[in-house]
Amino acid sequence: SHDLSLARHVTRVHMTGAVPAATTSTQDNATDSSIISPAALASYIAHARSFTPTLSSEVSDYIVESYVSKRIEYKLQLERSASTSTHGHSVKSTDTILSNSVVGAITPRSLLGIIRLSQAHARLRLASHVTKDDVDVATKLMYFAQETINHLSASSRRSAASKSDYISTIFMHLSDMLKTKRNLHPTINNALVYNLAFQSITNTLGFTDVQFAKCLDYYDNLGLIHINPSKTRILFISS
Repeated sequence: SHDLSLARHVTRVHMTGAVPAATTSTQDNATDSSIISPAALASYIAHARSFTPTLSSEVSDYIVESYVSKRIEYKLQLERSASTSTHGHSVKSTDTILSNSVVGAITPRSLLGIIRLSQAHARLRLASHVTKDDVDVATKLMYFAQETINHLSASSRRSAASKSDYISTIFMHLSDMLKTKRNLHPTINNALVYNLAFQSITNTLGFTDVQFAKCLDYYDNLGLIHINPSKTRILFISS
């Protein structure tokens, strides 16, 4: 009930721009000076929203200079990557560098975001003018957000790569069994005995039965192998 009341109070203040008079119960609950009551917080937010911080020419120039310096840093990253590629290393595309670069994330569209965050930070200070400190905080927030996105993206890529790796690794071992004539089916050419291959993959190599099944399902759908309904053999389809 407390959460519901607080949510209704905050949304009401947001809609009307006015703070309802505090009730006796609310005043009684806010006895600890170290705790800001919901009503006091709502009142502060409503008051902060009445400010419309402006940018002086000095602060505007500071934002422009900061943006230009970051873009120069980003272009230097591109040039270093291009220079590295001339020495026989793999070449990264501009999009790849941009997606992995916090600097590259600061684009012309980001300027508006920095300005709005700067103004929001100034409002929290109940200030009528944006300062360089506000801009610095806004820029740090932009960088932190991009770093978080990059980290999550990298984790997703690692997860996808890990999944792909175990599937291809299991299939490589199955193919190796066929080439070295291990666990061959006694009566069918180009086939392995299912249970023997399963035991080799799970017991010897340490993969799980779920990973083994997903590998077979993946390559069965590709038409490279075929698993009979009773799961007694793994047939490799000749190209």
